[in-house]
Amino acid sequence: MYDEGDLLFHLLWLGGYLVSGEDVGQFDKAEMISVHTGAKPDGPTISMYQVDLRELELKVARTAFEAEKAKRELLEARLRAPISSSQGTDAYREESKR
Repeated sequence: MYDEGDLLFHLLWLGGYLVSGEDVGQFDKAEMISVHTGAKPDGPTISMYQVDLRELELKVARTAFEAEKAKRELLEARLRAPISSSQGTDAYREESKR
């Protein structure tokens, strides 16, 4: 279905995800590989990095957890703090709606 020189073929054949050098800094582990850009095995190549996207998924989950934790702590602090004006009440209501 795919031409052997096709980059998409290489992606599927390797069973991994490839990123450029610009994006490799987001990953703790990355393996540099050379990918042929043409149909010939001795043709031009580009350097790409094979990475595990589960690393980013874990970072996203941790960040979401920390954001929820901070939101909960903020709401708890607002519940404990005395409300001295109607403006504070309105701000609390707005935050509670989110």
